[in-house]
Amino acid sequence: MVKSTKKHRIWFPLLRVLLFAGFLVMLFMQLVNSDLSFASFQMSSVVYLILVFLLMPLNWWIEYRKWMALLRFNSVNSTDLIERSSFFAGIVTGMLTPNMLGNFIGRMMYFRKRERITITMMTLFASFSQFMVSMIFGSLAIVILLKTPLGELELAQMWPPVLLIVILLLVYFNIDKVVRFLFPRRHRFIFREHRKRQILRFSFYLLLLSILRLLVFTVQFFIALEAFGAEVDGDLIWWIWQYYGWLTCVPSLFLGKLVVRDSIALWVLGFAGLSAAAIIQASIFIWIVNLLLPTLVALFILKKSPAL
Repeated sequence: MVKSTKKHRIWFPLLRVLLFAGFLVMLFMQLVNSDLSFASFQMSSVVYLILVFLLMPLNWWIEYRKWMALLRFNSVNSTDLIERSSFFAGIVTGMLTPNMLGNFIGRMMYFRKRERITITMMTLFASFSQFMVSMIFGSLAIVILLKTPLGELELAQMWPPVLLIVILLLVYFNIDKVVRFLFPRRHRFIFREHRKRQILRFSFYLLLLSILRLLVFTVQFFIALEAFGAEVDGDLIWWIWQYYGWLTCVPSLFLGKLVVRDSIALWVLGFAGLSAAAIIQASIFIWIVNLLLPTLVALFILKKSPAL
């Protein structure tokens, strides 16, 4: 048993390194094949970049509303200081750890041991809500465009994305039954005595917030691409949704999918005909605005916060 645990501890970090190296090679090959030059990097509008930056607080405000909804739904005892500090700690750990661990590590440290299971499971449910929205919108984009970087599709080949949408929705709106089946001992820590109507109302609220957050991501990326000189059109919205769908399928290694984001963005949006320089600049800028800066701000706030 001990040997098995040690092997898992060795193989999991090794797998992460290999995946990261694979995406690094993929990014390098894409850049080599795109014939980039210094002159291809340009910025057409500072105003658009400012707009992208101004949308960042809205992005994290939506995520904060999710966090507050989770606490209220499960009647978790906390103070304003604990709620804010745990949220900022979640931003930091979400940036530095894979999605499987993510922000619940930072969040649960501010609560009593008996509440940590609830915090962990409900944070994972909120993450699944965002995951599902990205996958559904990405699948819808494939159905609308009938194209992916893997090739063009026909209407008869649309059943996999449609089936995926149906399965995700069925799982999401029956999450209490899924949890009761998979984790019978943990069910009471999440849904407790809530009735089906209460669970559905809460699920719809999380779903709405997740959709709003994806729309913010979409507008930010669209504006950033235009700011860096990409030739945009009406189809770009669908390509951005498809990009987020593919990105969601890839596990986060560390640093908010740095390198992974760029390689997938080049793969999807490059296939759509956008310039590699605009894609790289927009992808890195979005990463800085939505992930790096909030993490630094969260670290500063946590350092200045009084000890709990």
